[in-house]
Amino acid sequence: MTSKTLDSIPINIWDDYYEDGYVPAGEVQSTYVYVESSEIKLEDKEQCLLKIKKYIEDNNLLRSSVLSMVYYDTAVKYPKLAEEMPSMMFTRWELHITPLTHKELDYLLECLLESGLGFNYLPMNFYSES
Repeated sequence: MTSKTLDSIPINIWDDYYEDGYVPAGEVQSTYVYVESSEIKLEDKEQCLLKIKKYIEDNNLLRSSVLSMVYYDTAVKYPKLAEEMPSMMFTRWELHITPLTHKELDYLLECLLESGLGFNYLPMNFYSES
């Protein structure tokens, strides 16, 4: 861990997607989980997410969902913007979950809050906000 100032690892589960019951035809509800801190090294963020992924899988928390690790690079996704505003670009690891209803997200968040998961002697602080 690179930070001496954090007392927990902030883990955000993105919740800004279709509401249950209002998913357009042909669309799927999915979301992602990421470590929301610039004070933590990229490789430590990846390890945190892998630990969360393993916990979800080992405890069979999301039976009908697929979990996958994705390296997200805004410069690759938005190359024109990267040329115009390189300082706005970032990279991060994300744990993608597909499909995931908001009801399932609430259940997952509750389970993760009770999990006691941590990394390098810091507890993980789970929340969901967009």
